Amino acid sequence: MFASFALAVALFYAPQHPFQAPRISEEIVTGSRWITVVVEPPQSTGPEYKTDVYFTAEPILVVSTEAHTELKEADVAGSGLAMDLNGDGDRGDVLPTSCKGKRLTIGGTTLRPLMTSQQMQYTEQTIGRIGEKGAHVIQYTACGPFLALGLAPASHPIEQQHLQGPMVQISVAQPQSGPRDLPTLRTSRWTLDGKPMSPSVAQVKSFEPGEQKTPTWVHVHWATLSIPVGGRHTIRFRLDGPGEAAISAGVNVAPAPGRRWRGPMGFMKLKSMK
Repeated sequence: MFASFALAVALFYAPQHPFQAPRISEEIVTGSRWITVVVEPPQSTGPEYKTDVYFTAEPILVVSTEAHTELKEADVAGSGLAMDLNGDGDRGDVLPTSCKGKRLTIGGTTLRPLMTSQQMQYTEQTIGRIGEKGAHVIQYTACGPFLALGLAPASHPIEQQHLQGPMVQISVAQPQSGPRDLPTLRTSRWTLDGKPMSPSVAQVKSFEPGEQKTPTWVHVHWATLSIPVGGRHTIRFRLDGPGEAAISAGVNVAPAPGRRWRGPMGFMKLKSMK
């Protein structure tokens, strides 16, 4: 059993969010698996929902429920991931890690948490870097026993992206035995309200606590797309390949420029198809 990447961030939304959790269903048609996500109309339709929603698509997420006084490059946060964090060309260093209030300090670099209360606040300080040549990093939550870091190698900077709101996020998460496993699932034939469309899809390796609080790796296909304000909307796509999976979906809006407000997530587990 495993938890999807969306469950790792399920606490990052306010219960007063205008959108409900989308409904997810599965249909098998002539041997092909089709996934349908239905977004019900929001409780209100303020013009601020059209404000651009900012987000990032870093390739690695490491979530730990333990406090860390150091990060080992050979085994980042006990995940089995080996990564050159300080950019010196090897993966054998140990970087001291500590809290300064809500901010996390790694190897002398102090970061700023992305989460502010129940919303994310994107600024020029959202994306940090360990040293001058090290890995790019995002501190998701306030410093403490719960660690959630978005990471990218030094050669691949993390960029702030944005889409007009409301923005739907859909994830397809597949369990992995380690950070270097390749996914066997793929998505295609996307439609929005019956019309073909191509969402932006990012590939993420996520290490996170499972249902029994046992950390595990999952590979996540993260799709993002804009939907019109108001009315019911249906998103449909084909899912091919063997392996069990978990589908998650939620709606994001921006109450103010640079702010991202996650809605509650719909969730569905899928058994493996041969």
